[in-house]
Amino acid sequence: MTRIWVTPLLDAYANGEPVGRIAERTGQSTTTVWNTLAVHGITPCSRINGSA
Repeated sequence: MTRIWVTPLLDAYANGEPVGRIAERTGQSTTTVWNTLAVHGITPCSRINGSA
């Protein structure tokens, strides 16, 4: 697995970039992107309910 540069990934997500686009841009799978976000307490439901 290629290591993802985490800060730009988190910034992109915080700025509203969809996970699918982040995955395409970084060459990772959406699962890998979600797993990286999850390590930082961000889940698919976080954006909806504002718990992140």
